[in-house]
Amino acid sequence: MRVPVFAKMVSISLFFSILSLALFLASLHAPADTVYVYVIYMFIIIVGISFFVAGTITEPVNELKKGFEGLMKGEMVAVKLDTGDELEELANAFNYTANVLFQQREELRRSRERYRNLVEEINDWVFELDENLKFTYSSPKVRDILGYEDVVGRSINEFLKEEIKLGKDDTRLELEFIAGDGRSVFAEVSFKPFFSSSSELVGYRAVCRDITRKKKAEEKMRYLANVVENVVDAVISLDGEGKIVSWNRGAEKTFGFRAKDVVGKHYSILVPKSQRGLWERKMNEARESIRFESLGMKVDGTKIQVDVTLTKVAGMYAVIIRDITERKKSEEELRKAYTQLQEKTIELVRSKKELEYLANIVENSSDAIYSVNLDGKITSWNRTAERMFGWSREEALNMHADSLLPEELKGETELILRKISEGITSMTYETRRVTRTGDIINVEVTISPIYGKNEISGFSVIARDVSMKIEAESRILRRVLKYDLERGRVYLVTDSALCMDIVEDFLKCGCNATVISRYLEIKGARNYRISSKKGKDFVSPDPKIVEKTIISVPGWNNVVLVELDYLLMENSFDEVLKFVQEIRDTVHLLGKGVVIFTVDPEILEEKELRLLYKECNLVRAKPAQQNMPVKCYEILRHVYMQSRVGERVNIAELMDVFKMSRNTVKKYVRQLESMGLVKVVKDGRFRVVVPTQKGMEVFSEGYELEFV
Repeated sequence: MRVPVFAKMVSISLFFSILSLALFLASLHAPADTVYVYVIYMFIIIVGISFFVAGTITEPVNELKKGFEGLMKGEMVAVKLDTGDELEELANAFNYTANVLFQQREELRRSRERYRNLVEEINDWVFELDENLKFTYSSPKVRDILGYEDVVGRSINEFLKEEIKLGKDDTRLELEFIAGDGRSVFAEVSFKPFFSSSSELVGYRAVCRDITRKKKAEEKMRYLANVVENVVDAVISLDGEGKIVSWNRGAEKTFGFRAKDVVGKHYSILVPKSQRGLWERKMNEARESIRFESLGMKVDGTKIQVDVTLTKVAGMYAVIIRDITERKKSEEELRKAYTQLQEKTIELVRSKKELEYLANIVENSSDAIYSVNLDGKITSWNRTAERMFGWSREEALNMHADSLLPEELKGETELILRKISEGITSMTYETRRVTRTGDIINVEVTISPIYGKNEISGFSVIARDVSMKIEAESRILRRVLKYDLERGRVYLVTDSALCMDIVEDFLKCGCNATVISRYLEIKGARNYRISSKKGKDFVSPDPKIVEKTIISVPGWNNVVLVELDYLLMENSFDEVLKFVQEIRDTVHLLGKGVVIFTVDPEILEEKELRLLYKECNLVRAKPAQQNMPVKCYEILRHVYMQSRVGERVNIAELMDVFKMSRNTVKKYVRQLESMGLVKVVKDGRFRVVVPTQKGMEVFSEGYELEFV
């Protein structure tokens, strides 16, 4: 029979209470020596009640406690009680609940196992992020894609080239990850946020797909298209009927037609009638590639000689055309010289071999063209570059561009990358390069940025060997300049009159001059006013803007005069000093002529002036050997330079050039005659001034003057 716990406790408590009362009443009338017996009876009653309570309540509760602890550990447990009361019913309910929970837990485990197997077997990388973009789960595919064993607990931004931020909406992004070995991995990632029951953002679930190969293929196609578009040769494509499909900038420069004027028209507009039969035969003969020479016709009807490479691809024709008109003229002249050399002595035979070698150079001459990525690695290398620098294409690819630079120019590649990132779109300058054999050659290079998808991916270099030209120009400038100045150097001058004299001396030697000043202005120079105003003749006092203006000055036979006074007023001395250092390094690396800094020493402290002198060179006049007035020297120099180009100078021209009266010019000419440096001869109706042999020797190396 089922007896409730409450009834049991009430019954036993009532029984022992009555018994205790009876014993207590009996003890009041019992002899004193028997009282301890009643105390023992009372103790037995209390112990009995305790054992009853322990057996009836405490032991079942402990059993239930053990059951709950096992259930929390994930064990399958059952509590057995045979008390016939509510505790037994509670144990049965617990056993039923534990059984249901265990079955649900097993089903959840199997579901998770199926989900995990699915996630681990797919090709995509599946992961979860918390609200702080830290990984809380990552499938093993991360090892194949990024090369990391475990990323849980780390932020996703640690593995991205550029940090991301996510909102509460579904997002799909193309991201660039940095793999464990340093390589870039491009991926398409879909983020889906998930929320708590109170609509608070908990994190993101994401699926990532590797698209690196796709991106590299797209980049390569864009790069090749960019190279084709910017090469100097004409590169066009024709369909099977001979109609023009594509037309690059080289084709526009070669023939003069714009793309919109020729695309869709027959190629015959580029070929004289006498050559169209040759083209048709070659197009019929073409299987892979065929090369031949022909005549081309420009937009104005001018005929040019061209070298044609014709390739048939999938029913279409790729055509590369190079204008070889000048080369053919040179070849014809060399052939005539070769015929004459056959009748000469053995010494002339040796000269003949040199001419044959020269003819071979002319036959294959072109500019060296290569490209460099943002890491400074060479990514393309043409045949002329192989011949010019000595490295084969296989050796040059992935070689660092600094390998082509002398030790003193090792920072040039980094400088170029910095300048194009600052917005410089083109740079042309003379510099030096190292060949594979260690020889130093002078080259003229043109730098242009190469653009990838909405960003710069590197730069292209067009290099031309100008060693002889550099040597000749440097020799002439050293002869004719009044001051001992070296190209690629910066100088500090505190005398504004001396600055103007240096600039005017360069102008008289046929060089370009640029003046960047607040107040100075020189006739014949390109003058910029340093001011906060905007306009083509104004330059901001920001050192970065002034630096960009100096770098963009075209050519290299030039002098740039920069006044520092206003820059020091608008900027701190440290900023101006850093600007001077940047210009010094840039001018040295790029060989961009001569830069003259002028400053009023009164606005500087002695320590600051010493720091400026430390970064710059000092202007020195040429050493003295023979007295000569400055005006006499300038007239002699003008006469000498005109005679080098076959021109003769008369008195009237000297009056116009030097803004002097006839008598003054005659006085200086007579003085030069008395020194044996010029002579006046009759040329038709005019009397002209020509330099004597001694006068020419004034401008030879080693001849020194003192100006008075």
